Amino acid sequence: MKKIILKISLMLLFFAFTGTGCKNDKYIPPSDPKETILGKWEFIATGDWPDDMYLIKDSYAFEFFSNGTVKKSIPKEERYLSYKIDSLLHIGHDKFFYVFYEDKIRLNYHTPLVFWNQTIIYQRKK
Repeated sequence: MKKIILKISLMLLFFAFTGTGCKNDKYIPPSDPKETILGKWEFIATGDWPDDMYLIKDSYAFEFFSNGTVKKSIPKEERYLSYKIDSLLHIGHDKFFYVFYEDKIRLNYHTPLVFWNQTIIYQRKK
């Protein structure tokens, strides 16, 4: 009987320490945001993060190129702008704080207006 209890205890300790079944929700920043940003991103949500977000059905998109240009696509219009990414994402004259997670990027306007904190979420297009 003692052997069975010992085996069960050891198995429980093993599963507890190996983290079986646990999800790691901790944000891990990309090693190179300049590479991570490249490609097409589709506008999927906006609002006050995280409580008051709503989904967007319009087809707004960004496509980032390695030469420092971004194609901004909105219905019936395409525009090319310059961009730069460092601690902020600079698109044209706009500046954003950014966070990459899963296949998404969350942007918050970098603005001195404290009362206005709009969040925009884009999802990578495959």
